[in-house]
Amino acid sequence: MSDHVDVEQERLRAAAQRSYVLPAVLVLVLYFVMYIPGLIANIVFYLQASSDEQLVGRPPEGKGCLLGLLILGVIVPVVAICAAVVFLFGMVAAV
Repeated sequence: MSDHVDVEQERLRAAAQRSYVLPAVLVLVLYFVMYIPGLIANIVFYLQASSDEQLVGRPPEGKGCLLGLLILGVIVPVVAICAAVVFLFGMVAAV
């Protein structure tokens, strides 16, 4: 029984000390190099950070960075696609 308690305490300690700043920087680089793998890595790291937050009771370091990157990683391409569609319809209408 004490082994189970020790394992749980070790899990809590590890989750409390985990930082997601370096993964956030990695995600930022991945977004510039390869968008889809960057988006996937961002989602995976953000879900892990959320899991750690539920386990410990406070958000881990870097979770906000991951959320910001996730928001920008989704909003910027959507706005760019909408702008391209509006531009193309404008070009077609002008002809």
